[in-house]
Amino acid sequence: MMRYFFLSEMNMLRSIRDNVKGKAAKVILGIMIVPFVFFGVGSLVDGGGVSDVLIVNGETVDQNELLLEMQLVRNQMLSRMGDNPDYSQLTEEVLAPVAIESLTRKTLINQALADMSMAVPDLMIEKLITGTPNFQVDGRFSVDLLNSFLANQRVTLPLLKARIANDIKERQLGVGLAVSNFSLPFSSQILIDIFNENRDVNWLKLPIIDVTKNVTVSNEDTQSYYEANKADYVSEQQLVIEYIELRRENLYAPVSDEQVQAEYTLQSEQFDSNESR
Repeated sequence: MMRYFFLSEMNMLRSIRDNVKGKAAKVILGIMIVPFVFFGVGSLVDGGGVSDVLIVNGETVDQNELLLEMQLVRNQMLSRMGDNPDYSQLTEEVLAPVAIESLTRKTLINQALADMSMAVPDLMIEKLITGTPNFQVDGRFSVDLLNSFLANQRVTLPLLKARIANDIKERQLGVGLAVSNFSLPFSSQILIDIFNENRDVNWLKLPIIDVTKNVTVSNEDTQSYYEANKADYVSEQQLVIEYIELRRENLYAPVSDEQVQAEYTLQSEQFDSNESR
């Protein structure tokens, strides 16, 4: 059976989350969540020994790590649910598969990072820590605040730095994979052949002035050539027609019986004639 944070610990974590600002602070916040979990690590398991629950490429993951990951997953799901959490989605049966998948991914990433010998400079980590608002007073880094945090969470400074370094390396690996690309062997060879391609080109330059300067064409020659090639200068016959189109519907508008009667009434005097005998 799992045990979760006490209410005071949850309120403290929520307060830190609400007050964290800036990119560096967000990195630190992600690292700070883990010490909160470690603070209660002794109470997460109810008796018994610690057994391995997962093996990834020969590297074992024990029950404590699984329970810690389940707690982190639960906190993340709670934060996404907002003010109306669905606790049916926070049971051990739901959390365990998600935590196992997350642990597998993290273990594989850590193994890949170790194989690539990735490292983070200490100066970068120190700048992230000193630039975190939670460790500052009036905008200036406070050693006392940092030491107080480390003491309260029972975490050493080297351990905090190590977690920050792991977080940065994981982010860097993710970014590297996202922007990387690959090519098939034959595609690479085509590009290499194009870059290394050489071509031999021969050409002859003939200035037009050198051809025409000694040529004279008389009017008779021009007329004679025209007469011999008249067909080349004849275009197809064309006919230009101008016309006016008259449509009956454009010449008058339909008139109803009512309109006729109204007009007749208006002009009735013109239709009166004197009676004659």
